[in-house]
Amino acid sequence: MLFLFSKKKRLLIPDDNEELVSKVTQVEEFLNEKMTIWDDEERFDKLQKLNNLSLEERRLYIIYALFDCNINRLANLFICDRKTVESRINEIKEKIYD
Repeated sequence: MLFLFSKKKRLLIPDDNEELVSKVTQVEEFLNEKMTIWDDEERFDKLQKLNNLSLEERRLYIIYALFDCNINRLANLFICDRKTVESRINEIKEKIYD
């Protein structure tokens, strides 16, 4: 019996993209804010599910949202094929929306 193990390709952003890094940092700060009495509980729960993802998954999903959910643009940013990015995003969505 042959077992094949696939290691996920690391998706890295070029370090020279300071604007994107600052936007991701702002969103992460927003996710770490405490819930107030005026917040919607369901929305807060969804945000906490996103906040509880691994660092790589959380940042990938944040960038996906910043790129208007455009998988092709995201694949161009990470210099990889569309299918790799799409499968990762679908895994993250399953974790958040289930």
